[in-house]
Amino acid sequence: MKTHNSDCYYCTYHMNEDDKKERERIHKLSYQEAIDNLCDGHQVGFSHNREEEFLKAKLRNLDDRIQEIKHIHKDTDLKTLQKNKKMAKVNGWDVHVDDEQWDVWHIKGYNWCIGSRWDDYWCCPAGEEPTYKNLRGFQGHVCCWGIRCEEYNYLKSKWSSGDSLERSCKTVITKNGKPFYTVCGRTMEYALIKAKHVLDIIQEHSVGFWEKDWKKDLIGREIYYRNEPAIIQEVWSDCNVYVVPDMDGKPFSKPAWARDEPDYWDEYKYGLKVDIIESNDIWWWRKD
Repeated sequence: MKTHNSDCYYCTYHMNEDDKKERERIHKLSYQEAIDNLCDGHQVGFSHNREEEFLKAKLRNLDDRIQEIKHIHKDTDLKTLQKNKKMAKVNGWDVHVDDEQWDVWHIKGYNWCIGSRWDDYWCCPAGEEPTYKNLRGFQGHVCCWGIRCEEYNYLKSKWSSGDSLERSCKTVITKNGKPFYTVCGRTMEYALIKAKHVLDIIQEHSVGFWEKDWKKDLIGREIYYRNEPAIIQEVWSDCNVYVVPDMDGKPFSKPAWARDEPDYWDEYKYGLKVDIIESNDIWWWRKD
């Protein structure tokens, strides 16, 4: 049977509640905080010697992790790493620094930091051959989203009540600083709430809008439009696509709202524009 010892700093068997709380506090300290505590002889709950041992153990653990950092240097053979499939460009990511495109590389075994989800991801300006001189650790956004919002007034002529000055709000969702999707609204309060909701849809959408070539990947994609086989033929601005039927020359079925206006539907039965952000008429995982 294992015995427990009150002098064992890694055993909580004999610790009172204050000791346990202090032990948890110490393990949450950052590297610099641990050093400061050790130098100041900080003491809460523990005797000084017991706290000192815990702090030293934490520093040893952090020192061990720091040893895991392995930088790229002039003697690093990057071509051999690529040949052995230990270094590969991350395809699709639309990473920008201001207006400049950057490439991201995954280099196994070379960690530029510890504690990051991108420990072994590196980057350099797009199109450049990666070298020890231009590679930098990557911990950025895969693409940069934003919202621009500005209220404004405009003049409007109404046949029923004459001219008037109206209010509106120009709101645009941006990707890497460029307009991506327009959101309509009359006030800033409403437009910002709606824009945040739309941005959530964009970021969780089946289409990888964060990718560099998302438009190219959509052209020719087979989908279901209102439960009927269809193909995306073109991609336009503001995330609109042109959808055509894929039913051996047959048109789209007439929707309920168009049954009283047959001439109106004739214009769209062989192809129509669809907003892929706000439309619920597309099923993306067509397999037939």
